[in-house]
Amino acid sequence: GYETWPAPVFKALRNSVICDAFGANNAAAIFANRANVVITDNTVSGCNTGIRVASSSDSVYSAVVRGNTVTIPAEAANPGISVVERVRAEVVGNSVGGGGSLADGSIRVGDNSYYRLPRARVDSNAVTTPLAYGIVANEPDTLQVYGNLIEDFASGAASYVAKGAIGL
Repeated sequence: GYETWPAPVFKALRNSVICDAFGANNAAAIFANRANVVITDNTVSGCNTGIRVASSSDSVYSAVVRGNTVTIPAEAANPGISVVERVRAEVVGNSVGGGGSLADGSIRVGDNSYYRLPRARVDSNAVTTPLAYGIVANEPDTLQVYGNLIEDFASGAASYVAKGAIGL
């Protein structure tokens, strides 16, 4: 399991983060960079960025993002959950609702950067009323997307890219 990962290990467990109107345009609720992470059983609402995990380096890190509840405000410019750059990602059993018009996904794994995701598993998540994408993956080396529920998809977002419930 993830308890045996080498340091540094960042854990965010059972927190509640509520952003105000300023935070809906500016704040990240939980952000981890350059660390192995476990982000579990948190509740986030009203923030521009819900949960974000990144690497920003040549090192490869691991992330488990599990059992979180994220509500994205209409003003948000970022996904509810995003894992980008050189991170082995498990995004499992989360609930993400709402969406910003520029967020390009309720759950996002990977990006178009130099630092590609080596592996991502997106499993058993519930996404409701997403705009642009429910789940989007950009250029991971290995990708598994299965058992997710995407409900009440709305395609009216002013997205930078095409729209769809799942974009691979």
